Amino acid sequence: AAAALAAVESDAGRTTDPVRMYMREMGTVELLTREGEIVIAKRIEEGIRDV
Repeated sequence: AAAALAAVESDAGRTTDPVRMYMREMGTVELLTREGEIVIAKRIEEGIRDV
């Protein structure tokens, strides 16, 4: 298993495995807070009313 992992990841910590790449990138994104979700929902509602 270690050999397979070593084949996927280079010495610089980079990977060619798309799932690992996705998970690493998702770990850098902040989660939406309750307040942030409310702000976005209000903006959506206002946009719908403007249409």
